[in-house]
Amino acid sequence: MHVDCTSIANLPMGDSISDDKDRKFVTLPLVCLGMFKGGMKCAFLLVTDFTSQTSSTVFNNLLPLLVPLDYELGGRKLDRAKVFSISIGGPYIQRCWTELGKFTPNMQNYNTLSADSCNFSKEGVVALVNFRVQPHYTEKTSIEGFYSRMIVCNREMLSRPSLPKFDKAVFLDFMARYVEYFNIELYDTLLRTFPVEKYVLRTSLVRRDAELRQSYQRDAERARLLQENKRPILDHRPDGFQQIKTDIITQGPPAKARRLMGAQVMFQQHFTQTQQEPESQETDAFDDARTHFEGGEHGRLENHSQNERGNRSRSGTNGRGNGSESRDKSPEYSSGYSQSQKILVQHNGTLQDWNKFSVNKVDFATLARVACHSLSVGTSFTTRCQVHDIRPDARQLFIKPFRRTLKIAPIVIYLTQGSDLVKVELHTEEEKCKLLGIDETEEAIDKIEDLCTTLEQLPGTEIEIRLEKRIMTLDFGYERSYWSTSTSLERMKRG
Repeated sequence: MHVDCTSIANLPMGDSISDDKDRKFVTLPLVCLGMFKGGMKCAFLLVTDFTSQTSSTVFNNLLPLLVPLDYELGGRKLDRAKVFSISIGGPYIQRCWTELGKFTPNMQNYNTLSADSCNFSKEGVVALVNFRVQPHYTEKTSIEGFYSRMIVCNREMLSRPSLPKFDKAVFLDFMARYVEYFNIELYDTLLRTFPVEKYVLRTSLVRRDAELRQSYQRDAERARLLQENKRPILDHRPDGFQQIKTDIITQGPPAKARRLMGAQVMFQQHFTQTQQEPESQETDAFDDARTHFEGGEHGRLENHSQNERGNRSRSGTNGRGNGSESRDKSPEYSSGYSQSQKILVQHNGTLQDWNKFSVNKVDFATLARVACHSLSVGTSFTTRCQVHDIRPDARQLFIKPFRRTLKIAPIVIYLTQGSDLVKVELHTEEEKCKLLGIDETEEAIDKIEDLCTTLEQLPGTEIEIRLEKRIMTLDFGYERSYWSTSTSLERMKRG
């Protein structure tokens, strides 16, 4: 009996099929990682579709000790919960290996008899694999696959009209997960045998890898400074921010204080906070930092430090004087900094306080120069710009698998103004529903035509949009920053 299944994570559990006389078969797009036989009568094909299955024989360590279980893809180690084992009976071993060899001529360099040369994960082999789901013979709550047949998905096979029909929505979901593991080396390897250019452009990977390298370098530098008991590097922020009062309360870590050096005290210009503060409040001290953007056109951001208590004592106003009364030529500095630190930003010739956990209005040219990964999670901006493009095409956005609920593909919006370009991504169901103005994905079924029309009309339209920094958690603790939005299509239509 063939079972409709979208991923390894959704395979039937061992306890539900252990007493079932009907054999359950599934067909899934998979990346084949390795195949090991050794001196055994059967072989083991190790595969992944990048979803987790904690009931597998791999995760529960039930395979023979000689079978390799650790694999890398795109330079990243795969968690064992994402590796699945498919047993291959004697008569099928050669058929399976022959089919794998059709994907790339490089397969002749590998040997299933050796644990040291049976790992071909760097080839990125994509195949449609049909297998039976069965419980492990001793641990009935664990599951494994039993090989039936396979079709490799190289350029030649995918172009054949005789290719068996398969669920394209499942394949697209699989490729969306696969692309997250791409690096330039894997992309170039696949390009010779698989139509990878249909799913991601090489330029996008180059840009993504550069952003990740910068993020990792910044994290490593922060860790090094923290190890040396020094203050971590401050986030880079350009000129042009303007604070907007908002009732939104967001959570975030307070900025840490920095010890001032003698040269900074002598040669920096100082400013005093002009807002009135209750007498019982602890001393506020502004961060001291200077950040230079690459290139003269980006300008410079200077954050000036000031001890207000010292100024108040000199002014004789008990902390209630105005800015001119509290300003002093020789301010004193104390080592006790308040946790509520703010950043002074030059904007239109005046100093504005910018709280990095509130909504900020900024011109698009300034926003385009901000490195998203350098900001705190939850930081939001409103800006005006034009919609350059929306991907995928509106008519390909809504996916309705046969006898399954509606799905919405991840959305990418490209914003532009002049020569500046910003990429906005919507990955979670919450983000996509907010954009479409619905509470649940299923609500879009009756509105698909109207939503598609609106999406097709947006490119070239000038809009006001609110962007917010979000974090996508990757494997092994890595994180990727991206811009998302909570502005709905209806609000964008109004400009």
